[in-house]
Amino acid sequence: MSHKKTLHSHIINNEEIERYLKECSIPAEAKDVELNPSLLCKIEFPSEEENTIKKIITVDSSSVVVPIKEKFPSSLISFFQFGILLIEVSELDNLKQIPFLGPSDMNALKDLEREELVLPIKNVSLVKYESLTNTIRKVIYKFFNHNRGGQHKLLNTLHWFLFETYKGQHEKEIKLSHCPSCKEKDIFFTTSSIGSTTGFQGKCSRCSETIYLTDFIRLFEAVDDETGAEGIIGYTKSSIESFLLIHQIRTLLESENDKIEDYLFVKNGPLSFVGNTATMHTYMRTLLNYMAEKGEIINLSNRSKIIITKNALLKS
Repeated sequence: MSHKKTLHSHIINNEEIERYLKECSIPAEAKDVELNPSLLCKIEFPSEEENTIKKIITVDSSSVVVPIKEKFPSSLISFFQFGILLIEVSELDNLKQIPFLGPSDMNALKDLEREELVLPIKNVSLVKYESLTNTIRKVIYKFFNHNRGGQHKLLNTLHWFLFETYKGQHEKEIKLSHCPSCKEKDIFFTTSSIGSTTGFQGKCSRCSETIYLTDFIRLFEAVDDETGAEGIIGYTKSSIESFLLIHQIRTLLESENDKIEDYLFVKNGPLSFVGNTATMHTYMRTLLNYMAEKGEIINLSNRSKIIITKNALLKS
């Protein structure tokens, strides 16, 4: 037995720890849990003839934090990679017939697009922007504003999402929790006041400093100019994964050649918006319910749970 395992056994068998654990609530094993029958439901999977899904679009990401100077290890950046993968269901069906999968079989299956983002985490900032918070705000804005060769930028889709322009051209007012510069609370913007004609930028009503449309995701709230922005990494990964999927959904909804119900959208992780980005869930629920009322089926999955927008639970 290794030294670490010996030490582990010594700690667990310690009398003081045993007394403490007796007063604690410890997760039960599966065999000790009785499920309420009223909460159980039978899932009937569609047959191959009934299954309308023809393509799968999945988004995954990875990140790594690295020091940028060997002699200054507290100067950190985070490097993100986002992968958007298109899979033809017919290709998956074909793989069933192959006894052994080779690299060429997998390469034929995948159509991968990659997105990359470099975010300062600590003791790094753009020369033009004096604070870490402003640097991160600008970097995220530029990422969303990058032209990826499609019909729309991700920033256009964010505006479409927040101001609900998928319902048609109309003026809507939404609220930013507070100004990143002067901390003024409850700043309101209309569809046109922070739209494409303004470069998706507005002005704070109190200090007149620039507000970016991406500030509504509220990632900047998890940044501390003194201690750094390591707390932003998980929120950044999750929210950008979600918006990349939303961007694909919008593209298909506006396509004349594809039907949205033919696609399954898969996110590697929770479908929810969490932490500082949690307010985005309201806009997502509005989008899904609106499409459900129009009869547009949007299939979403986090690898373990599928949501179909015709499900009334979305309204709860």
